[in-house]
Formats: sequence, structure tokens, C-alpha cells
Amino acid sequence: MKKTKNLLLLGLLAITAILNSCSKDSDKNPGGETTIKYEVTGNYTGQMTVVFTNETGSNGSELVTSLPWSKEVKVKNATPGNGVGFGGGWMPGQPLGAAGQSVTAKIYANGTEKTKANTTTNNSGGISIPSLAYTF
Repeated sequence: MKKTKNLLLLGLLAITAILNSCSKDSDKNPGGETTIKYEVTGNYTGQMTVVFTNETGSNGSELVTSLPWSKEVKVKNATPGNGVGFGGGWMPGQPLGAAGQSVTAKIYANGTEKTKANTTTNNSGGISIPSLAYTF
């Protein structure tokens, strides 16, 4: 009985070691590199700030002073279940657009459109891009 327990424990430890070594190997380059492109187009004439997931998985931001605008980042180790996000809008102190103007925001992965949102300005000319997300 004790020998069976030891063999079972040894087998479980071996399986755990194999799985851990496989996951470590896959962590080096599990999904390869994915090129993510964030894009804003439309007729909005004001300024806005956009926030996006950058190359390191942290948040990056940029001031958009005219449209069209786009930003490409190379995401390494794009593993299933992980993803990127993108959003933005008018911030106090930035020039407003005009009421009724619109934008379309998109996320592309390796050149293929994955998600998009359309939005229009409020009565004051401010705009808010809904948060977009793409999961690998």
C-alpha cells in the first residue's frame, strides 16, 4: 500500500513537472507576435485623448488632434484569453468639435478588423469613444 502511494505521488509529481515545463516553454512564445492597430476615423474636428493597450500590456495614451488617427503596436506572446483594449474621448481643456459630428473606432489584429464602435458628439461637441476590447 505504501509503495502504491509513493508510486502514485511520484507519477503526479512527474506529470506536474512535465506540465510546468510545457507551460514555461509556451510562455516564451505561445501565440507569437500579433500586430494590433487602433484606428479612429470620422469628421470630428475637436481634440480627444485615446487610451490603448501598448506593447508591454500597460496603458498608453495619445492626444489626437486630427482625424484620421491610428497607432500600431506589436504584442508579443499574445496568448489565448489575453487581450487589448482601446477607448477615449474629449477631455476638459481640449477643443470641442461640433454637435452631430461622428467617429468610428476600430481594433485590427494582423490586418483583420476585430471590433468597432460608432459614436457622435453631444450637444456641446464633446465625444466619448466606447471602450473596445479584443481577446486573443
